[in-house]
Amino acid sequence: WENFSEWYDNHVHFVPHHNSHAALAVLASNFKECAFFNQDGGGDYGDKRDFIFGEYRDKKFHIMKQNYGVKTICSFHAFITDALSFSGGNNGKTSGLASYGKVQDKLAKAYFNLISVGEDGIIFKRERYNNTKVNLKKIHPTEYDRGKILYHFPSDTNILRLSIDYLPQDIAATAEYVLRVSVLKLLKKLKKMTKMKNIVFSGGLFQNVALNNAILESDLFKKIFIPMSPDDGGLSLGQALYIENQFTKRERKETLTPLLGPSFRNGEIESLLNRFRLTYTRENDISKTAAKLITKGKIVGWFQGRGEYGPRSLGN
Repeated sequence: WENFSEWYDNHVHFVPHHNSHAALAVLASNFKECAFFNQDGGGDYGDKRDFIFGEYRDKKFHIMKQNYGVKTICSFHAFITDALSFSGGNNGKTSGLASYGKVQDKLAKAYFNLISVGEDGIIFKRERYNNTKVNLKKIHPTEYDRGKILYHFPSDTNILRLSIDYLPQDIAATAEYVLRVSVLKLLKKLKKMTKMKNIVFSGGLFQNVALNNAILESDLFKKIFIPMSPDDGGLSLGQALYIENQFTKRERKETLTPLLGPSFRNGEIESLLNRFRLTYTRENDISKTAAKLITKGKIVGWFQGRGEYGPRSLGN
């Protein structure tokens, strides 16, 4: 015990939330130097920033702009998701629903009035008018999901009150449009502060593929890179890479493969199939067989090699 403090100082390293995001994006890319842009809903209790922007050069992260708090563009998207009666964390459903809707100009103007974009980030003027009541009737003896008990959807917010007269798909489409315009507006401001031609993005916001595509098509930077797990699921890997970057001289020549998950031998697969008495065959030409099944309207699930890392993993 007497030696624990010294051992801790020599062996344990704390990497702040947004440093971890930035490290995953930068060090999983093959850029020797680049700009980095992080945005999420507000970090964590150890790092309450929601946004950072800076440059990676000389193996060091130089932060140029940052913002603290939860009045973020991600909170805007979360309020939209709540107003659509999707539970917390289901922002992907909002993005998917948007493809079925149309942007409503009047609603977009109302949303834009709640958002301000400056060099230090995007601020969303959020208002929640009533506390949520606990619904004990939703407690089920076989499960516990605090989200079902503690939250009602939709909540009474300024976003709900502005959106209530519109179709759900149009609310989603309009919100996605406002989000993309706001982020690109910030990115144009930040571009003026750096001479870097390449940029990486991280934080939960960049799970939004429509936004990522808009950034790609903007041609603001020569190359962009977004890691396979830009959300908090990638923090642990980002922290490991951050510490490695401090203490080693390993040269990065390629992007880090997302195929970091488990793999399974033929014997393991066959044992599982037999245990559940599933019918199976061994195919000499698996591609040809899969193609035939697809032409018949069948659904084919396919994996090979190691699985992907991150929440968007699609197998291999």
